[in-house]
Amino acid sequence: MSVYLQNADGKLAGSLPQQKSAAEAELVSADTVTVEIAGGSTYELTPGVLNFDAEWAFQSGQCIAFASALSKRIGSDDILVYLREDRSVIHALAYMPIDGGEGVAYDIDGMMDLDWYERELNDKYGAYGWSFESFTPETIDLDSDTGIGAGLPTQNFEIAESMMDAYADLGRCDAIGV
Repeated sequence: MSVYLQNADGKLAGSLPQQKSAAEAELVSADTVTVEIAGGSTYELTPGVLNFDAEWAFQSGQCIAFASALSKRIGSDDILVYLREDRSVIHALAYMPIDGGEGVAYDIDGMMDLDWYERELNDKYGAYGWSFESFTPETIDLDSDTGIGAGLPTQNFEIAESMMDAYADLGRCDAIGV
C-alpha cells in the first residue's frame, strides 16, 4: 500500500517511503546514494539507474543537480531556474539556445514547452509571483544566505551526472542529438 501526500490545493506533493521487502532490500547495493527531496523525504538512488525513484527525485527537489548535469551533457551550460517571489526554487531546466530562436529546455521528462510552463506558473503564482534566472553550473549560488538555496535540499550533482547515459538511452533529448 502506498501513502501519498497532498498539498492544501489537493495536488500530489509526494509519497511516504514504504518498508522494503527482504528481496528489495537485497537489491540495494553499497553504491546506493541517499538523496533528499522537497519536504525532507529521502530516496535511495543507484548511480546510473534512472528508475521511478530517480525521476521523482529529479522532479521534486534535485532538479538543479539534474539540469546542471544535462546542460553539461548537451554542451550548453545554461540552466533556467524558475523562482517564487521569495526566491525559493520552483523548478530548474537545462536550456539549449538555438540561433535565431527561443531555444529548447529539458527536465527529467524530456523537452519542456516553455510557453505552456510559464502559463502554468501564471495560473499558480500570478503574473508577478515568479521569475526566472539563467545560470551556469559554475555561477549558480545555492547558499541559503546569499543565493537561491533557501529551503532547497542539498543537490547531489554526482548522482545526477551518473544518470546522463540512461537519460540519453531513453531518447528524451533526441531532438538535439544527445
